[in-house]
Amino acid sequence: MSALTRPRRVLVAVLILVFIVLFARRDNSSREREGSVEVLNSTLGFQEIFVVNLVERTDRRDAMTLAAAVTDLSFTFVPGVRGADVAEKVLPPSERSKNENWVGKTGSWRAHMNVLQRIVHENITSALIMEDDADWATDLKSQARSLSLATQSYLQPLRRSPSHSLSTLHARAPSLDDENPVIALRSTPAVLPPRTSPYGDDWDVLWLGHVGSHLPTESVPSGVEPRSFLTLFVANDDTVPAPHRLKRHPFAKDPDRFASAFPPHTRVVHAARGNAGIQAYAVSQRGARKLLHRFGLEEFGASYDLMLRDWCDGVGGGHEMEEGRKGEGGPVCVTTQPPIFSQWYSSGGSDIHGIGGGYFRGTGSTYIRRSVMLNLRRLVAGKGASEGLVDQWPDEGKGAW
Repeated sequence: MSALTRPRRVLVAVLILVFIVLFARRDNSSREREGSVEVLNSTLGFQEIFVVNLVERTDRRDAMTLAAAVTDLSFTFVPGVRGADVAEKVLPPSERSKNENWVGKTGSWRAHMNVLQRIVHENITSALIMEDDADWATDLKSQARSLSLATQSYLQPLRRSPSHSLSTLHARAPSLDDENPVIALRSTPAVLPPRTSPYGDDWDVLWLGHVGSHLPTESVPSGVEPRSFLTLFVANDDTVPAPHRLKRHPFAKDPDRFASAFPPHTRVVHAARGNAGIQAYAVSQRGARKLLHRFGLEEFGASYDLMLRDWCDGVGGGHEMEEGRKGEGGPVCVTTQPPIFSQWYSSGGSDIHGIGGGYFRGTGSTYIRRSVMLNLRRLVAGKGASEGLVDQWPDEGKGAW
């Protein structure tokens, strides 16, 4: 009897082994659909979410509180700072070219330094920092799930070659004979699982809310090479507006450059390059320490978002920046286009400057299709997607603005 069952036992063992191998090596199209479940919590997989809010802007606090409630987010408000209350003697010893918006920029800078100080002091592993006029999609968590897989594929050590990641493999500029390093997320090789963050272990800044970015292969005035020339893309993302809608401002003449470089409804993930605007950005503990040292103690000569842009681009002095030019060390800043957070512009206006330098007077936000702010009344009333959410940037027809 045992002689008859032995082949069966061997067959069963082989089948189990095959199943384990197939499960462990399931293709990335399955992973792309699933993403990381950790980002589905109330802080999107970060340890904390902070929202910078001037105490007198109760209108924004009310709106953000409701928007968080209907999308199952949890965050902590941190007090904004009036620039007039910042003493000159506490500013970093760097050159400054003051203009009419300088007081507002000073307050914004100090408020963000206060948040970074808290992250460092409390040893927070990672945190998302948002402005109090941010807007996001009603399906934000599905976006975060896909994004987490993309950033893991971009940053994490390759399973077959742990000394490298996809981003470091493409740390040098492609030659004229090479194609730009553009890889579909579903085609990326397997990576080692992250230990500290569902977005990957090796990052300083995840720039998730901005008013536009450059692709790594685009030239920018600084002429400094990005840390990596790799671009990952996610096809058929329904949260991405049609190409003609992808503009920094509703009255911009042309769409962002990435809109014409990829098929419609494509999301891209790459090294942050030429970013501007800080509607939302995440920092790791390592990143918070670097930023607090750089901009709390050493440099404050422009608005904080532009200084952060230059820092991520590798512009500036210091050994750390020089290393970053060679793709080794230096700031690790990753972004996505289009952003998944945008500025919500309403009748209350901006405390620093408005969309498009303050020339636009309307209500809405760029890049976000099923905007939580635009649909807030419906969502608060308990009417979900089954009853139809307003698409701010439909493929056809007129947009919300």
